[in-house]
Amino acid sequence: MFCRILPFMRKYIIIQLLLLLSCNLAAKCPAKDSLTTIVCGKVVNQTDITPKVITVIACDPLSDNDRYASRIDSSGMFQTAFNMLWGHSFTINYDKQFINLYAAPGDSIYIEIDATKFHKGEKGALSFSGDNAQQNKEFSQTFNDLIQTITPSFTDFTLPLDDFMKIFNDDNRRIRDSITHYCQKQDISQWTEKLMQKMSLYILANVAIDYKGHNNEEALEFYTQPIFDLYNPENFGNMMFSYHLQAFISALFRYDSQLAEYTQKEDFTNTEKRGNEILLALPKSLTRDVLLYYFYKRIEGGTLHVDSNNFCKELIYKKVLALHNHQKAIELPELSSGTGAFFWNPKGQIENVRHFNFNQLIKEKYKGKVVYVDIWATWCGPCRAEMAPARELHKLFRGNKEVVFVNICMKSPQQAWAKAMANGEINGDNYFFDADLSDEAAAKLLSGGYPTFILIDKNGKIRTRKAPRPSAISQVFETINKLLTEK
Repeated sequence: MFCRILPFMRKYIIIQLLLLLSCNLAAKCPAKDSLTTIVCGKVVNQTDITPKVITVIACDPLSDNDRYASRIDSSGMFQTAFNMLWGHSFTINYDKQFINLYAAPGDSIYIEIDATKFHKGEKGALSFSGDNAQQNKEFSQTFNDLIQTITPSFTDFTLPLDDFMKIFNDDNRRIRDSITHYCQKQDISQWTEKLMQKMSLYILANVAIDYKGHNNEEALEFYTQPIFDLYNPENFGNMMFSYHLQAFISALFRYDSQLAEYTQKEDFTNTEKRGNEILLALPKSLTRDVLLYYFYKRIEGGTLHVDSNNFCKELIYKKVLALHNHQKAIELPELSSGTGAFFWNPKGQIENVRHFNFNQLIKEKYKGKVVYVDIWATWCGPCRAEMAPARELHKLFRGNKEVVFVNICMKSPQQAWAKAMANGEINGDNYFFDADLSDEAAAKLLSGGYPTFILIDKNGKIRTRKAPRPSAISQVFETINKLLTEK
């Protein structure tokens, strides 16, 4: 769920992450692996400027694609459904704001949004019914009121671990006390109070992901400090805990000298061996299951000698095996819009694509071709950084009519996109999506943020939503050529 961002956007992203969080301190692994949760509702008092797409972010820690976009119909209704592995928080994204909710597997939640009040930030814009209605009403209010208080004071990430943790713990106590004071004053339930206090801990942990300490050992040891209660399954009710585990895996690859060496050499067999050596030394638990999943997401190749006996949950074991099914092709998502798509035509003009359909675009206009899709935004620094390597990549396939490069600009001002086009910054076929189509496409196409690179085979099926970047030019060249040899 992290976007690839420039450092100056950290504060903005932290705020966005805060809006994605809640926890259930009594969460337990359910007897069944998953049950369908339904989220539906109605948007009233819409105007011409209020969005016509609403996105449910399921916050599934074991999925790259846990966003579900729903078009708001003519009566204002929307509905979506998704599977949950256990009870935890999730969010609704509407009109550039987040609504924080909690659900358990099998829940049905109904929410009514007054679009005009919501757009203006007025009170009374939301009403809840269905499962957890009172808790969600209370949590949504409390979270919005307390978000600005959840801030750290530590700034030096090179302190010795003991010194750093003293500051960290002081911050945690200060924030917990402020949450308690607020909840007592507002007559907020203990459920919400504990929820917010637990959440604040992992918010602080996320802010501290840049901690380096005096050496690599200290940098890694930070993630397993007793305060984080790493092997308590209740932590998974708070989605920030999953980000803490993801940061832990990233730190392993960064600070473990052997892993770093094997990864640089693309020695996936030894990378896998070293990773298992570290992770299997941890207590057998749901936490270790998820860490193993995150680890295998980061590597490709290896021997995949994965033993089901090392896992608490068979479902996670199966998901680990499925990560490396390279031959699996994914059907294109249904993605269409009457007037929300635009094309930069050969004359250098913006052309509104009427009745745009992504499926038809790939299977008709680009039929029988390998399609390399670059999804980007004008404000995204890493996206811009890939433009020059992309031009070099295109040169390697110049004259090859079986390869096409498609660039889709989303969540951006159209004028900024047009300026980039006029300046010749991007080659290939260029499309722009308006706000509503961007929301829907983000839910169905993005993988981890901007930029996302997608490879579509000659049969019009998605082979990966994590294709190599143009800057990894030899790797992407090899990957495209493999698809070209397929029938």
